[in-house]
Amino acid sequence: MNSIKYDFTSKEVSLIINSLNSLRNYMSMQERATNVIDEMILKISNNKIEFDIYESKILINSLNNFRYKLKSTNESCSEVNDLLLKIINYTSKDNNKSTTIKGFSISNESRC
Repeated sequence: MNSIKYDFTSKEVSLIINSLNSLRNYMSMQERATNVIDEMILKISNNKIEFDIYESKILINSLNNFRYKLKSTNESCSEVNDLLLKIINYTSKDNNKSTTIKGFSISNESRC
């Protein structure tokens, strides 16, 4: 399986861990399995920032949910927007094809 190697700043890693923790807590409240998310958090904590395509999609989903949470509390989410776009670009470049994320678009009007 192909892996995608990411290069994140410490601030971006912090945002990613926060978003994954938020998703993990949400899934845990629903008594759903969180094994994959736990492994992703460990990978990031050990600076092994290399995910397969499925983990990348989980990462995009968790950041998008985190973005909505910030937006609902009127907090700035511009850093999360930039990080999402960066991950989507990494993902689509690595797959040598365009990646469409359903329900995700950032226009100039919707930026936080």
